[in-house]
Amino acid sequence: MRVTSYVLVALCGWALAAGQLGAQTLRQPASLRPAALAHVPAHAGYGYYNKNKLQEEPSPSDAPAAPPETEPVVDDELAVDDEPVVETANSCEACYVPAYGCDTCYLFGSSAPFKVFRGDNRWGINAGFWTQVGYHTEGTNGEGDGLMNDYPNHVQLHQQWFFLEKAVDTGGAGFDWGFRADYVYGTDGPDTQAFGNRPDSWDYGWTNGGAYGSAIPQLYAELGYNNLTAKIGHFYTIMGYEVVPATGNFFYSHAFEFYMCEPFTHTGVLLEQKVTDDVSVLGGWTAGWDTGFERNGGSTFIGGVKLQLTDRAAFSYMTSWGDAGYDTALAAGSDTNGYLHTLLFTWNFTDRWTYVLQSNLVDNDQLCGTTEDTLSLNNYLFYKWNECWAAGARLEWLKDGRLNDGPAQGSAGEVVDLTVGLNYRPAANVVIRPELRWDDYEAASLLQDTFLFGIDTVITY
Repeated sequence: MRVTSYVLVALCGWALAAGQLGAQTLRQPASLRPAALAHVPAHAGYGYYNKNKLQEEPSPSDAPAAPPETEPVVDDELAVDDEPVVETANSCEACYVPAYGCDTCYLFGSSAPFKVFRGDNRWGINAGFWTQVGYHTEGTNGEGDGLMNDYPNHVQLHQQWFFLEKAVDTGGAGFDWGFRADYVYGTDGPDTQAFGNRPDSWDYGWTNGGAYGSAIPQLYAELGYNNLTAKIGHFYTIMGYEVVPATGNFFYSHAFEFYMCEPFTHTGVLLEQKVTDDVSVLGGWTAGWDTGFERNGGSTFIGGVKLQLTDRAAFSYMTSWGDAGYDTALAAGSDTNGYLHTLLFTWNFTDRWTYVLQSNLVDNDQLCGTTEDTLSLNNYLFYKWNECWAAGARLEWLKDGRLNDGPAQGSAGEVVDLTVGLNYRPAANVVIRPELRWDDYEAASLLQDTFLFGIDTVITY
């Protein structure tokens, strides 16, 4: 465990140094995707390429814009419109598979993603669906990774998703309005409910037996005037790199920091002001973490800044401080002055390679059940071979007192997660994501070291 941590720190140091050396000539298209806290598992209590982009956050359209390898972009605020594109002399070179006819590397279908609802109407209303089906092993601890993938040895429907929206587009001048609504059913449904509410409030408790359930993770109105926008309602958090929608992530599984260090949703008001082409500032108020139109003791500031550092590099600082809520008989509640921040750096150092570094810090003794801060450091490295194939690796370190048991309970435990995987697109609307994952827990942890295999398919339409 200690050796692995040293390796992680060494890699991070190299990445930061490299980032400084290349910063003057780089540019990173990233968008800060709405991310999602994680629901505290019983045992622990607790965008693809670019997500710092100076645009609004996507959720397939507003949700996290997915990596080119993860989903055909569905009109997102944070759409990855400037993700690395392979520029070649002709389509044959782009595919590297002349046998497919050189027009595309896809096995079937056209190069344009199919959409049930094209969205080319005079009202600007867009709608869409996706289906995520996956399978993962149980590992040493018998519950998969114990995070979102906690229903092992079953071929399961993770997400049957529907969204309806009208995106705000002022063109930098004038007034516009919009809205967004999302509904999800599947084994991920219970994890994205408003569990910061009291039971049976909003969508908390919409279970359908077994591991399945449903949720409405977003329902908000949006107003825009010149370069200022305002979301009012129930929306994804602005914290973190990974997100709840399967279309917004490279990997099938999730990082610990995503599940243990971040809220998934908020209810409140969020303003975003585009100051320049390279700087955006966010700020607003929410009724705590993971609430759906109910305060439940929570009252927090949420905001931050997004910076386009160079043509290839971007950075964001996002924070939430105040009372996160969770005031129920089933939860310990939150410190009144709790604090969370996410630091996110993304660097497209070539047209094919992308590096992402994220660090979270959570200071909330009551919510986390320990006086020690929760701290994470997470590295992502992606290589895009062509429009059909990409490879990725995630190396993460997390320190959290909720990982410990016995005499060490309440002190900071550690875990290192190493995940490697592929994204393969046989068609513009289909991505297949196999992965291997190794979780290395500290000796005092509640859990044992474990090796996991998982694979899923995401189809958008």
